[in-house]
Amino acid sequence: MHDDAAAPKAPPMRPPPGAKITYIRDDPPRDVDWNGEVKAILKAELKRRSLTYADLVERLAYFGIQETEPNLRNKISRGSFTAAFMLQCLWAMRCHALNVGWPYPED
Repeated sequence: MHDDAAAPKAPPMRPPPGAKITYIRDDPPRDVDWNGEVKAILKAELKRRSLTYADLVERLAYFGIQETEPNLRNKISRGSFTAAFMLQCLWAMRCHALNVGWPYPED
């Protein structure tokens, strides 16, 4: 169990201008599956662009990044890759903007 009194407080986070959010917590949630979040982002971007893992392997190779399709599939499935790898994938998919959502629940 967390001792909230001992936990360091993060600066309050505010929604982007124009966001329609009815309730915002002042501290970040502690129960978010961040690996699951980044995995979902990459999978959604692949689907949005109708790309397969094989397509992404090909596009990454253009940047000099050698991955096999099974290795890429496993990396994304785990969701525990580096931020650099995520950026490489997003660039390879020609993703110019990314909406990561607002992870705070609405009451």
